[in-house]
Amino acid sequence: MDVAAAEETLQGGYLVTGSDWEMSVGWIRSAGVSSSGSIQWIDSLGCGMSTTLCNQMIRTSWGQFALIGQSLGSQGGGMLYLLMDHQGNVITEHGYGVAGPGAYLSGQDIKETAGGFIIACHGNVYGNGARLMRVDGSGNEIWSSEASGDQWDVFRAVVELSEGGYAAAGYTKNNDQYDYLVSRFSPAGDPIWSCSPGDPVERDMACDLVETSDGGILVCGTRWVDGYSDLDICLVKLTADGTQEWEYLMGGPLPERASALRTLPNNRYIVLGTAENTGGTNDIVLVEFTIDTAQGAGEESGEHHCFITCSPNPCRGSVNITAGMPEGVHGTLEVFDLSGRRVTGSIAVTGQENHTVSWIDDPLVPGVYLARVQGGEH
Repeated sequence: MDVAAAEETLQGGYLVTGSDWEMSVGWIRSAGVSSSGSIQWIDSLGCGMSTTLCNQMIRTSWGQFALIGQSLGSQGGGMLYLLMDHQGNVITEHGYGVAGPGAYLSGQDIKETAGGFIIACHGNVYGNGARLMRVDGSGNEIWSSEASGDQWDVFRAVVELSEGGYAAAGYTKNNDQYDYLVSRFSPAGDPIWSCSPGDPVERDMACDLVETSDGGILVCGTRWVDGYSDLDICLVKLTADGTQEWEYLMGGPLPERASALRTLPNNRYIVLGTAENTGGTNDIVLVEFTIDTAQGAGEESGEHHCFITCSPNPCRGSVNITAGMPEGVHGTLEVFDLSGRRVTGSIAVTGQENHTVSWIDDPLVPGVYLARVQGGEH
């Protein structure tokens, strides 16, 4: 099962949704998980020999769950909207855009708005390219608006803005070149502006965005650098009118991909992603930062970033923990269990770009542990 989302239910526990495959047929799968982590039930939703996929799910303000995805078959494909209860029962189902062989419409993100939802999608049914769709709580379309007429434009995420209207982010393709695509729309869906921030030479693909406290837009994605030989997480800050203020790269010696960006209290943010190890396995990357710190580092190419990776992960016996800190900054490495108890002494980390510590974990019981590097203000 490829998990798309997990949300806490009002009744306690969690609802998990995603997609599963058998040969060339896919279907939506949902599961109920208790607060202690045990699976209570698993259910599937499909349609004969066609493929039905889940791309995103959110919990609504009234405790139900809105799911967005797509269905694919020999007669074309369309976007799928479902409203479910906490036990996976479908309350409302609505499809959009099945228009014959070769047609498709894919829903990528959904957010709740007053009286309904805003959906980021892309396809060739209503016209080519990336678009937003506003629907009511039953899934009935209120309006649909495209950012451009390019069939290679894709929206991956959408956010409602505090001053009204919406912003969406994804990517645009020109030959083999990919660039960020960010667009702003009025509350009625009228396009206001579109831009392609970032590096015009490197390959950039945005996956998420949030509104910042100053009314600007922070975009997160992945950059292929040095002729696609490496990947880094790339942040771009825009003003409310789409002007780029700065960009900032997060990354270490491993290829890192961004998957989500979230806002925290006190002007803090987190980026979630993955780092690919040399053995082909992936580590989870979770970076917390403040907008001021990111902006200061973003004035250059991101050479002063901090990062931490562990390899192999999972591990048995020993693990190499690699930390990167600004030059001249000295810090300490500490390892904690999930209760917050420190299980190591403080290990010195020198102020150089990549510093690797080999840590022996034999005395510890099997489980999940957290590594933290601190130094100066980092």
